[in-house]
Amino acid sequence: MLLRFHVLWALLERCSPATAGATVIDALGHLITQPASFITADFEWGPILLWVFPERRAKLPIRDEDMSPLPQRLDAAQRVVLAALTQNSGIWNRRCGNSRLALTRVQLPQDRASILQCLAAAGP
Repeated sequence: MLLRFHVLWALLERCSPATAGATVIDALGHLITQPASFITADFEWGPILLWVFPERRAKLPIRDEDMSPLPQRLDAAQRVVLAALTQNSGIWNRRCGNSRLALTRVQLPQDRASILQCLAAAGP
């Protein structure tokens, strides 16, 4: 396993989104914008989604129509993470089932446009 994944997991275990400083949250956002693959869905940005949206963790399998609606309000960490997701085209590769699963685990839609609408509706 890559060292960066272990460092990331240690960081996510040691702080919560509420206690993480802006530097940590911005660094996680930057990490998400880096080239994505099935490995990063499982070991990098997927765990970040679970960390920032713990209340949305789904019991799998879940049908799209059974997912919770998108949040009306986003905290700072959620906003940074979702914005970073929309900037990384590799995450939205329909051929990567790992990406779909990572998004489904936190009941997020499978398309970038819906995430962008959520960000716009949630306001600053």
